[in-house]
Amino acid sequence: AGEVFLLSSVGKYSCRYTLNLFIVRKQSATLDTMLLKNALQNGIQFLDAAGLPFCVVFPGEMVDQIKKQMSAMHFSAAYTSIAMQLNMEDYLPVNNHLHNGDDIRCTDGCLTDWAAPLASAFESEPEVMGQDQARHQSAMDTGKRLIHFSLYVKTEPVCSLTLSITNQLARLDDIGTKVGFQKRGYASALVRHAVSFAKSQNVSHCFLEASAGGASIYRHVGFSDLFEYTAFHRPEISVLHKNKVDA
Repeated sequence: AGEVFLLSSVGKYSCRYTLNLFIVRKQSATLDTMLLKNALQNGIQFLDAAGLPFCVVFPGEMVDQIKKQMSAMHFSAAYTSIAMQLNMEDYLPVNNHLHNGDDIRCTDGCLTDWAAPLASAFESEPEVMGQDQARHQSAMDTGKRLIHFSLYVKTEPVCSLTLSITNQLARLDDIGTKVGFQKRGYASALVRHAVSFAKSQNVSHCFLEASAGGASIYRHVGFSDLFEYTAFHRPEISVLHKNKVDA
C-alpha cells in the first residue's frame, strides 16, 4: 500500500536549518491507513531517537488523506514543491544576452561568492551557509561532480546555483537570486547556462525542484512537471535541534 524510506543530509535553505527527508511513496491505488500509520510511527521514533531534525514528505495525491493524521502527531505543512525534468534531446541552447559588465562564472574555487546570493535569497543564517559550503567542498574533494555557477553584475555575485552530474543525469539545486536583483531574468539566464553546460557533458535528462510560484521560470526554459509533493515538519523539534547545534 505504501513505501517509506529515508533520504539523509538534504538541506532546505527556506527552513533555515538542515533537514533530513523522510519520504513516503504510494505504490497502489488504495491506501492501507493502518500500515501507513505503523510505518510513520516507526520511522519517526527512529529519527527522534537519533536526534535528527526531519520533514515527512508525501506525494501531492496523498496530502488530503494524511493531513488529519499528521496534525494529530503535531506536524504541519512546511512547503510544497514540484519535481521537474528536462529531456536534453528537446533542449536547444540559446545565447544569453547579458548586460555589459555582467558575466557567468564557475565558482567551484570560490564558494564564498557562490553562497552570498543564496544567503540573501533564502534568508539563511551564516552558520547554515557555512555548513553547506563545507559539505559542498567535501563532496568536491572526494570527486563528486558538483559544479557551482554564479552570475555577476559587474563584480558582485547576484545569482547562484549548483549543478550535480551522475552518469548521464543532472540535477539543479540551490537556485537563488540576491534580494534587490530578483525578477530581472538573472535566474533564467543562469539556469540556461547550466543546462547548456550539462548538455555539453552528454547529459540525457536534467531534474530540479521548484516552488509553485517559481515553476513558470523553469517551464519557460523547457522543464516539464513530474509530480508535486508536500513536506510536513514539527517546528518545536527543529528549533530544539537548532538550539542544540548553536550551543
